[in-house]
Amino acid sequence: METVGTISSEIPMGYRFLPTDEELVTYYLHNKVFLKPLPAVPIQEIDARDFYSNPPDNLVISSKREREYFFFIQDENRGGNIREIEDGRGFWKSSEDEIPIYDRDGNIFAFKIYWTYFTHSAKTKRVRKTYWRMQVYRLPVHCYKEQKLVLGRVKRNMD
Repeated sequence: METVGTISSEIPMGYRFLPTDEELVTYYLHNKVFLKPLPAVPIQEIDARDFYSNPPDNLVISSKREREYFFFIQDENRGGNIREIEDGRGFWKSSEDEIPIYDRDGNIFAFKIYWTYFTHSAKTKRVRKTYWRMQVYRLPVHCYKEQKLVLGRVKRNMD
């Protein structure tokens, strides 16, 4: 697995990766799924088990200037709107249904779902919403032949 530090060192100084939803799906997710070349590689690839076994703080290199991180996630086709973190101290919860993303001709070419990260304490049983948010993009089901690959945009909002 390639580290975030390695990816960051390949990007020129001053470069900010700020793609739109359409650019993420068209140039990155679509190309990755259909084995086409990517325009650049500022996106880390990770297995869903590895991704969901860690809180977001452990997945990214903390930086005061960077607040968005991108991951290709080899999804296990897990259903449901809650993804528990392996250590039991947190979970991702979806906040809405999947939102279709339309191309210029009005056709659905991808879907997006919003997730929020929550922590909870075993002692107090108190759940706390954190400043971590994630948008997960996926292609329509007919585009996948084997394992489903999704693209996650993890964002750290202001503390």
